[in-house]
Amino acid sequence: MSAEKTPCISAIDTTNFARQIVLDFEFAPVPKQRQRRGLRNEIIEVGAVKLDYHGNAMGEFSQFVQTEFTEGVAYPVRELTGISAVDTAMADPLYVVIKRLSDWIGRYSAQVVCWSGADHRQLLTECQAKHIDLSAFPTDWADLQAF
Repeated sequence: MSAEKTPCISAIDTTNFARQIVLDFEFAPVPKQRQRRGLRNEIIEVGAVKLDYHGNAMGEFSQFVQTEFTEGVAYPVRELTGISAVDTAMADPLYVVIKRLSDWIGRYSAQVVCWSGADHRQLLTECQAKHIDLSAFPTDWADLQAF
């Protein structure tokens, strides 16, 4: 699914959604010789906070992600995030983490809130490259950086 075909909202909308999911991915670069299907980065951690329509925190989600094309975690990423190669090696692959995240979000109408469009693009690109089904994942995203 391309970003052009995916609905995207540029402002937080608390009237039409039961939940807001504040989402942040950490990702690491894929070495050029290992890049496949346009995948230049891989998600190594998923962090999220679920808010009700009043903005009250309802829960947190945090999981490391096992990489498929990136070996280890490059020094600059490790220094910035504190995520090690052991963290990603012991983690579940992205398709498992996305399924858990979707289940955690639940079947409520939800809008994903993130900082910039990078997380949204990364999720779409990586899931397409790895043939991961996003049909149960919210499609409405708000970009905090846009305003």
